[in-house]
Amino acid sequence: MSALPGPVEIRCSFFPRMTSTRPDAWQGGWSDLVLYIENATRYFGQKARKVDLPAISGAIYAEGGHRGLKDAEGSQLFLFDFDNVTKAPGVSGTKTPLGTPISVCEVAGALTESGSAAYLYSTWNHCQNHPKFRVIVPVRSPVCKGQWKAAVRMAISTLGLEPFLLALDRPVLENMAALAFLPGAPAGHSILRMNIPGRLLDLPAEQLREASQATESRNGPTPRWILTARNYIQGLPSSNAPSYRGEELLALLRKSGFKVGVPQAWGGGWKWRVHCPWASEHTSGVDDDGAVVFDNPGGPGAFHCSHSSHDHLSAWDLIREFGGVSHDC
Repeated sequence: MSALPGPVEIRCSFFPRMTSTRPDAWQGGWSDLVLYIENATRYFGQKARKVDLPAISGAIYAEGGHRGLKDAEGSQLFLFDFDNVTKAPGVSGTKTPLGTPISVCEVAGALTESGSAAYLYSTWNHCQNHPKFRVIVPVRSPVCKGQWKAAVRMAISTLGLEPFLLALDRPVLENMAALAFLPGAPAGHSILRMNIPGRLLDLPAEQLREASQATESRNGPTPRWILTARNYIQGLPSSNAPSYRGEELLALLRKSGFKVGVPQAWGGGWKWRVHCPWASEHTSGVDDDGAVVFDNPGGPGAFHCSHSSHDHLSAWDLIREFGGVSHDC
């Protein structure tokens, strides 16, 4: 990677349009970047088109580089898109609005409590009943491409955003070179903007390195609980049964009021001890943390309860019970 900026500077890229391939490199302080974004806000007439908006990317490119992961060297911005939609069972790629959407105030509250600086603004199709907004979080030091996914996990945890994962566009966040439209709206619509004061997010190099190594490790066979979850989901009568990632399963549990432990590196992925939703069926009704959720990179998440009476339970039971999927699937 080329020479990196000092701790008070941010580097990123701007694009005149979403279809542009040549990044316009930008460098300056966080307050300067916020001012730049606010000055770039646009309102359009009746024939407004979102594609006419300029875009930002956290990706840092070498001189002469083209848009995309191939030429991206690192990133110093996290772009969190809260679209408040979820996978729809029945049609591949289709999404439906969350029944109880995550609000701007909830996310802003978590960010404020974390003490990290952030800039939040509503996106093109935002409305009161279906909030859609973006959060830009600056990182003190650039993260290299190979450590980006591990950095995403660390950022979500550090910022206290775990309860809101179902509302988050995770693929966009994990794509270091993704572009995001700058603030814009059709004429007559308002744009909600919020500058959250705080420090630049610090991801300690040693912790990031360890997290990255744990994420990339794929040694050994696929663990039994992951295989059980994958086979169970694929073997259901409905061929369109949704597959949730481990962290999405955790979001279902948190939303339903169940306790979730801290993440632990495990088998090339991560695991969390959780309280079993069906603890009343345990011997003596013990409500302990004998259940575990596993996250398998590149595959579906898994759920396992160590109580013998619950050996038959799987991730699908969580999805069906708390994810709004019909029990007839």
